[in-house]
Amino acid sequence: MKREGHTRRLWIHIGAPKTGTTYLQDLIWRNKPRLAAAGVYCPGAKQAHHHRAALDLRQADDHGARRPNAPGSWDRLSEEVAAGSGDCVITSELLAWTPRRRTGRAFASFPGHQVHVVFTMRDFVRQIPAVWQEWVKNRGVTTYEEFVEGALRGAENDRIHRRMWRAQDPRRVLRAWGTAIPPEQVHVITVPPAGAPPDALWQRFCRVLGVDPAAFDTSIERANEGLNFQETEFLRRINLAIPDRVSWATYNQMIKTGIARHVLGRGGARIALPPQYLPAVRTRTEEATAFLREQGYDVVGDLADLDPPAGAASASQDEPEEQLTQLLDESAAAVARLVDEVQRSWDDAGALRAGLEELRP
Repeated sequence: MKREGHTRRLWIHIGAPKTGTTYLQDLIWRNKPRLAAAGVYCPGAKQAHHHRAALDLRQADDHGARRPNAPGSWDRLSEEVAAGSGDCVITSELLAWTPRRRTGRAFASFPGHQVHVVFTMRDFVRQIPAVWQEWVKNRGVTTYEEFVEGALRGAENDRIHRRMWRAQDPRRVLRAWGTAIPPEQVHVITVPPAGAPPDALWQRFCRVLGVDPAAFDTSIERANEGLNFQETEFLRRINLAIPDRVSWATYNQMIKTGIARHVLGRGGARIALPPQYLPAVRTRTEEATAFLREQGYDVVGDLADLDPPAGAASASQDEPEEQLTQLLDESAAAVARLVDEVQRSWDDAGALRAGLEELRP
């Protein structure tokens, strides 16, 4: 309910991608009724509505194709927010790519609200491998070595450099989103370091919303778990072999969802950053944290969380011969799991057909 004298607030969580956004979104949607009871409404029937609205706001394609259900999505979402009576939250990491010329439309859509921007941020030592991995899961074919080199030593207009930093560098993202509102309405949540309690990020997010984190169900597993190096390289080589005529819809269903999500991701060492790039990461981290301090944004967590973790960089993933052996092993195991998944689907379909036959007169 709207309280007398209370300006309605709207939190727009804009990413960055690969900073626990899927985990937070899963918790928001699982706890949607509890959030509403606490005075924070989440518009839309499902998370995809927020992603479509983000594409509509940006006037962006989805992997080269304009989603037919995206146009008008931002207006529909903002109309639902306006029709409510309490505070609201919108969340999509796709908003991190929004150029400044379009963020004005976002703020203008909510004239009756005090708009807050929320930016989640993780240390770059973990982010660089995570962004490469996500690129590969979205049909990318760039090797890890090429990606790290382009991200940290490439020119500003280099394709890889832009891909890495357009949605990850707070200077670019928050200059687009943070100049139209007071700095205290821009919240930078640092992702807790390894070893923190599993719900630490959720607790920090709840602190921004002004709700009690203990009031919500956090029993879901951490979402969007990563692949190891061999699994990602296996996927990259599949991408190289797939003909261009295969559509994104087919790729998304068969490879990104079918293989990357349901077949791979079975554990193993995280992808490490080669040590020769650690000085460049430290420099970029220092520049980013200096910007955040200068702007006076509300930092939830600790900027020290963004420092490169001790011992995070590794000399190599493994020796080349060992890499090849592991890659072959991972490939064979992945194909075996895929066959097993297909067999399970056929078994389920057969059981369903048999059940239907029994129901027939």
